[in-house]
Amino acid sequence: MVSVAGVIIKNKEGEYLLQLRGKDAPTAKNQWGLFGGHMEGNESPIEAARRELKEELNLDFTQDRFIFLEMMTLEDADEGMVHQHLFSLLLELEEKIKLGEGEGYGCFTKKAIELLNLPQPMSDIAAKYF
Repeated sequence: MVSVAGVIIKNKEGEYLLQLRGKDAPTAKNQWGLFGGHMEGNESPIEAARRELKEELNLDFTQDRFIFLEMMTLEDADEGMVHQHLFSLLLELEEKIKLGEGEGYGCFTKKAIELLNLPQPMSDIAAKYF
């Protein structure tokens, strides 16, 4: 069983920030998903979320900015069963993103997300939280 931390990032306009995974990504190639990733070593879910956002967005969020939503067990086509530790975070306007991983990113409304190519676990999360 794999454990990951994912973050639902929303801006003040009510749009969701998603990552376009690259063609060389280990899972969900060329699909849209949350920022986040695998927990490493003895990391807690919040430590993994903070590290991943630093690596992927070049933003260093304090722990108090994250709101824990739940731990979901989801089935991933590439990794099997996954423990998804899910957080939410509000992105402030002055925080400037510098993409460190993935092919790109975008801010999307709930309606626009319905038209994106999402892997199954992400579809489950979007249906529940977006």
